[in-house]
Amino acid sequence: MDTNNKTDLQKIVRDGMNGILYQHSEEITRQFFREDFIQHNPFSADGLEHLLAMTQFTFVWEPARWVVDGDIVAYHGMYTSTNPLDPDNPLLCVDMWRIENSKIAEHWDVLAPKPFGQVAALLAGGGDGLIEVSETAVSQNKANAQQFMDEVIQNGHVDALGQLLSDDFVHHSESGDMPSQAVAGWLESLGGTVPHQVKRVIGSGDLVFVHSHFTHPQMTTANFDIFRFDNGKIAEHWSAGQPIAEETDNPHPHF
Repeated sequence: MDTNNKTDLQKIVRDGMNGILYQHSEEITRQFFREDFIQHNPFSADGLEHLLAMTQFTFVWEPARWVVDGDIVAYHGMYTSTNPLDPDNPLLCVDMWRIENSKIAEHWDVLAPKPFGQVAALLAGGGDGLIEVSETAVSQNKANAQQFMDEVIQNGHVDALGQLLSDDFVHHSESGDMPSQAVAGWLESLGGTVPHQVKRVIGSGDLVFVHSHFTHPQMTTANFDIFRFDNGKIAEHWSAGQPIAEETDNPHPHF
């Protein structure tokens, strides 16, 4: 996918979200979202009505990094307080949108209320999904991210970390950057593996987003793992998760 097309698709999402949260305009919202919009946020209904109601909200959004892959656009960022889920804290977020005929047709997300200091640590770092990178490199990065999820997270093969991670790898945690040894320690604290199902892998530039359903007893979540690659190895890693909702406002929550 060429850079101009990626930028065009990103602009559809940016303009649509700005229409809701900055311009508070039902007219602009209708311009950028389909009437049959499909919602996977468990607390939102399908269709336009919930989005139109959101034009009255006062919180704003601040994306930190973007990926555009085919007809899918995603970003990692935050919604500032005051927001509907937590009046005191911002929301760490990953939002993923499917574009159809130049309108936003479908949405998935994870939202996690966090104090500002923690959100800053969880969003720190680099990555640019809009830079031009060869399709071969992006495909390899996606395969390596899938390997990380399959071999390390799912099966506990921490010996694969040496192959997958760069020498200066950092995982961005609530308490600051953590080295590669922290991945093995985190897995050990959870019994060595975290069972999950990878739902989709998207990537562009030097970034890959992996959307998964974690089924570990201590971590039953919808999850996004985000990877920045440098020369084919994982240089940075972020993660955001949300507990699976028991009661939902649409028939296809989370995934």
